[in-house]
Amino acid sequence: MHKNYKTYYLIIFISILWIAGCKKPESFPIEPAITELTFSRSPEEKVLLSFRFTDGDGDLGLNAEDTLSPFGCQPNANGNCENKYYNNILINQYNKENDVWVKQNIELNGRFLRIETTGKNKALNGEIDFDMSDIFPGNLAVNLGDTIKYEIQIIDRTLHESNILETNDIILTP
Repeated sequence: MHKNYKTYYLIIFISILWIAGCKKPESFPIEPAITELTFSRSPEEKVLLSFRFTDGDGDLGLNAEDTLSPFGCQPNANGNCENKYYNNILINQYNKENDVWVKQNIELNGRFLRIETTGKNKALNGEIDFDMSDIFPGNLAVNLGDTIKYEIQIIDRTLHESNILETNDIILTP
């Protein structure tokens, strides 16, 4: 009878390992998706747009050397890149003027670095904190007390575009 208990426990142990090993890898659509967009400003003047993301084929981010087509920069008269795909995070600012949201004509787009994966499953699921400290508020058309909001979208290396999200209203304070 004593041997049967060992065999019984061994079967249970192997069954648990087998069930745990059968967990399906995360799966998402190949188009990136973004959720939970927030704006924050720390006492040290660090300004972040933070959001969660998923990407089923794991091709998010651009490195500095990603400058050939379709990511090349074609500067306009203001020195900004005309090519939508030069950047992989598109940011629009809206100012509230007389209770109407007005899109501002300022360059806020940027790049975040490649997010590398290992293993067979390339699906990505995580959070990005995009630092806007260099442009906020110095390069923005705003004053203390103004109400603004941001709209963002991300693009992967195969040019799939995510959904578009907006922040809540942001009232600028000192």
